[in-house]
Amino acid sequence: MGIYFLGQNYQHIFNEKWNVGASLAWIWETNRISGIKADNNFPQTNINATWSPNDKNQIYFTANYGSMFPSASQKSPNMLQQDELMWYRGTPELKDYKYTNGMLSYTWLPNNKWQLNADAYFGYIKDRCVTLYSPTGPDGTILRQYFNGGDYFSDYIGMSATGKFFGGKLIAKLRPQFWMRKTTGDYAWSNNQLTCTAQLTYYLGNFYFFGWYMTPSKYQQDHSGIISRTPSKYQLQIGWGKGAWNISASAYNFFHTSWDEEKESLTSEYYNFDRTTFGTQHHARYTISVTYTVGYGKKVQRKNEMSGSGTAGSAILK
Repeated sequence: MGIYFLGQNYQHIFNEKWNVGASLAWIWETNRISGIKADNNFPQTNINATWSPNDKNQIYFTANYGSMFPSASQKSPNMLQQDELMWYRGTPELKDYKYTNGMLSYTWLPNNKWQLNADAYFGYIKDRCVTLYSPTGPDGTILRQYFNGGDYFSDYIGMSATGKFFGGKLIAKLRPQFWMRKTTGDYAWSNNQLTCTAQLTYYLGNFYFFGWYMTPSKYQQDHSGIISRTPSKYQLQIGWGKGAWNISASAYNFFHTSWDEEKESLTSEYYNFDRTTFGTQHHARYTISVTYTVGYGKKVQRKNEMSGSGTAGSAILK
């Protein structure tokens, strides 16, 4: 497999208020598997712009357009056996699937206490590749095959707020997002969902107290009809730091007694399944950490121990 590209990027700043950029690349991709070759070429484009009228306001916009290229295994006509009940093969006629996405965000810094942000995102995949099932395998078994099966829309409207209180000792962050997802064609599906991430940090001398919570999520995967569900996640942490020493104790998902990590389900005309992935990611666990940073006479950047064993970066996987 090989990927080659040739592109040009342009960025220009106008009067320290406008920053405008664009890029264009042409990509060549080649793939070989089991004597089957798949070659293609396509453009990838991006535009972006930032407007900062003053030090308290900023508007940012970006948009992308490009193609996703099926692999040789997805286009190979060879039939292989997955298990005693299922075979699979590729589809030589499988087409590229185009994607378009864009985001517009506005940031407002009214004072040193607050930071506010509002943003909107639009994502679109045209003629996405999905897996279809039919009872046409050898001896009446199920055959799994790839096809272009409709469009995928994934949009959201979100807000973020960060506040500092008691002279910066208490920092609170809140991030709600309203998701709107829709698929057409095979596995047509529609779902609206409100997700939220909350985070709280308090500093008391050399001690800090930290906690975050993330709501559950539900979504259809980009390139299949599988519906994925993940449970809520949360963490509490207490720590102490002085000089080169940092000691912390964390409790993660302390009310979760189940080992379920993710639930997936698929409903089609000839084949359905419900699948549960087990693991430690969402089960209750507790950690204690003791670190000492040695600088060796040079300035070093210590690890952010307050990040703990989890993260509250995003409430949606993909």
